[in-house]
Amino acid sequence: MKSFIALTVFLAASPAFSQLRRTSGTSTPDYAREARKMAEAQTEITILEKLEESRLNDERNRRVKFESVNFNMVQDPNSTQSNF
Repeated sequence: MKSFIALTVFLAASPAFSQLRRTSGTSTPDYAREARKMAEAQTEITILEKLEESRLNDERNRRVKFESVNFNMVQDPNSTQSNF
């Protein structure tokens, strides 16, 4: 019971909880369950955004490295050394 109360207090403080509209047929546990689902969905979205940002940064770094190698080869086409 204490964990349910702690979860309810935590969820009540979360922004996801404030977005829910309580209907007359919704009980408190159902309301808390929906709030938890919304909080989990928001967490998943945040994780996906961070992963996408990381992927884009990695791609940008590879492109910069690739362009620097190509630039070095244009400068000295007889060079057989690689900067990798």
